[in-house]
Amino acid sequence: MAGARLAVVDTAIPGQTGGRVTDEQLDWLDELGADPGDGPVLVFAHHPFWDHASFTAGINPEDSERLLEVFARRRPVLAGWFAGHTHRNLVRRMPATDDVPWAEIGATKDYPGVWAEYRIYEGGVLQVVHRISSPEALAWTDRTREMFGGLYPSYSFGSLADRCFPVLIRT
Repeated sequence: MAGARLAVVDTAIPGQTGGRVTDEQLDWLDELGADPGDGPVLVFAHHPFWDHASFTAGINPEDSERLLEVFARRRPVLAGWFAGHTHRNLVRRMPATDDVPWAEIGATKDYPGVWAEYRIYEGGVLQVVHRISSPEALAWTDRTREMFGGLYPSYSFGSLADRCFPVLIRT
């Protein structure tokens, strides 16, 4: 594997909490996915794929369905969707896209105070989530542990498999 390409998609809708993916962005991702070029494409955005079972706003449902269609058509080049917004660590896989991760990464400003690293290696990419380390930052994020009546850790932390996982590239 020669490497990987990173694609950044602006999902913001000014003045709204939910997100979108425009026709132009979908066309661009479709074009990227059509060309194996220099390896897989990891797509980064602010909003996660729509989750009808969640109380958090992601990309609107219609755009999420169209995005899923592009990813399903352009497997294995489009190799993952990585987003924030929800401030939680969670990875889902959709039947239409097999083992493609639809990941949400926790925030540096809230408990548990994390950031994600992506290691590219032969045959794949590894997401590794790290906890921030400065005492001042840890003190701040620990203050948010009690949000939502103390339930925030069970929402935001996620399992080890939600934080650290391989993205296997199949040709």
